[in-house]
Amino acid sequence: MHWPSTPPDNTFLLPLNFKKDLNNYAAGASDAVGTTVRTINFDLPSQINNAKFYLITSNHGSNNNGEEYNRRWHYIFFDGTQILTYRPGEPTCEPYRVFNTQGNGIYGASPRTNAQWQSFSNWCPGSVIKIRTIELGNVAAGPHSFKISVPTAVFPEGQGYIPVSLYLQGENAVLGVESFVQMDFDYSPNPTKDVINVKANSTIKSIELYDIQGRILVNKTTDDVQADINIGNYSNGVYFLKVKSDKGEKTKKIIKE
Repeated sequence: MHWPSTPPDNTFLLPLNFKKDLNNYAAGASDAVGTTVRTINFDLPSQINNAKFYLITSNHGSNNNGEEYNRRWHYIFFDGTQILTYRPGEPTCEPYRVFNTQGNGIYGASPRTNAQWQSFSNWCPGSVIKIRTIELGNVAAGPHSFKISVPTAVFPEGQGYIPVSLYLQGENAVLGVESFVQMDFDYSPNPTKDVINVKANSTIKSIELYDIQGRILVNKTTDDVQADINIGNYSNGVYFLKVKSDKGEKTKKIIKE
């Protein structure tokens, strides 16, 4: 995913799933063992406008069983309504076949037609994994759910998995009610080497620090309009600071140098 150098102040970003495996044989890898369905429930404190899901899934290997070469239909649901159907795979693996990196010779020595490739090849070595953007429009505050289902996926002998990453991005809505105060905060310095001072326009309940992959690194609770957070022990790079208050929440980008 490409992040803008300076996101607008009203940018909303919610990491929902980072490279968590979907399979049918391990507890926690699906809604129930024996299924290939994962449901992600989340709550929005306020309406999000122009919301989008960014969904990343890739092939799933099965070691000697070869399941990773079979294309499987993926079904995506939002709040119980199906919003996307897709079957991963390149139109052709011809650009990659000549390198034939697989020791088992699965790609063969002879050219294949597009139809032949699409009949079995779910992936090609060296190809880019697609980021799927799903437009949601304006999404109301409250509880929501995302569900991915790959009903025909097979994982022989407890092998293989489908890695799934999911992000929700949009714009924090400004409600047209005079008494409403949209949550906001300032922070400095940015870039920083260690300590960041956060000042909000309402009482801060918690501050969370995420890395670029959506993993939560710090979760600090407080009950004041300002707080400090130290990121001196983390590597240089881009991070995201989510501040929650009694007026809502907002996420902004910071740079550690």
